[in-house]
Amino acid sequence: MKPKMFVSYLSSYVKKLSKHYTLDLKTLEREVNANMRLSEVVSLWLLFSNDKQKTLLRYKNTLPNLWNLYQQTRLKYSGLNTANVVSYVHSLDSFDPLRKAYEAYQSTEYFSIKKQKKLFREQILRLQKLHQVTNYRLYTDLNLNHGNINDFLKNNRLEKLSLKNTKRMLKYLNALTHQEQG
Repeated sequence: MKPKMFVSYLSSYVKKLSKHYTLDLKTLEREVNANMRLSEVVSLWLLFSNDKQKTLLRYKNTLPNLWNLYQQTRLKYSGLNTANVVSYVHSLDSFDPLRKAYEAYQSTEYFSIKKQKKLFREQILRLQKLHQVTNYRLYTDLNLNHGNINDFLKNNRLEKLSLKNTKRMLKYLNALTHQEQG
């Protein structure tokens, strides 16, 4: 599973907060004045959405509320870009709207799956060592892609395996434990 990009998360958040469940800039232009939370999230979404920024620039005279929100947010978070989001966000006050939005994004399903896979990987490596099971045996016996298994286990590339296949490997190794004990 690939991570949902932060801008995609913000897009879905904007839709949820919008009275009309939309990303249409003309509609959002009318809604932002009446909904403070929406205006906060829209301003962040615009900050990370290059396509919307270009549209906004073309129509800044007909979308003055959104243009002003974008300009204020851009100034407030000067120096921020997609490459430094994590370090930038963690330097902000815990009540900052960007930090709150990013922390909400990190609590999404993707991040909890990533944590599970990290724990399972550690258990798999421990059981592999205990039972002297090679990566070759794992991917051969379970009929899994050898490149993905090696990347997952050797290089800690968690995105290379699904949670389902990670659980299969762990189940396989746990079964070896039970065979040895029985």
